[in-house]
Amino acid sequence: MASYWLSWHLKINHHHLENLTDRPAKLQESIFNKLFEQAEISNFNDEEYSEYEASLKTYRDLKNSIDTAREEGIEKGIEKGRREEKIMIAGKLKQQNIPPEIISRSTGLPIEEIEKL
Repeated sequence: MASYWLSWHLKINHHHLENLTDRPAKLQESIFNKLFEQAEISNFNDEEYSEYEASLKTYRDLKNSIDTAREEGIEKGIEKGRREEKIMIAGKLKQQNIPPEIISRSTGLPIEEIEKL
């Protein structure tokens, strides 16, 4: 069956592309959507294909930028949470009259910051 669809795909020409949106329900599955998309792309002229490639590059660049920003945001959030936890622990230790030097060694916070708590 796959070879049938592949040979059919290769025979599609520009005159039939407008019919690709009127497909039977069985041909609207994800795999067939990809097949019909590839059929459309294969019929692009040089200018259309260049525009298509440029739009793909723009999309991929934007997606990578967003993914990177999201990862950096998550990392910053984790760092902020750890710092807040250290401050909370330092405050509790200070309430128990633990010397600032020991709190500093235990939490990694500077003594000056611990004394301000």
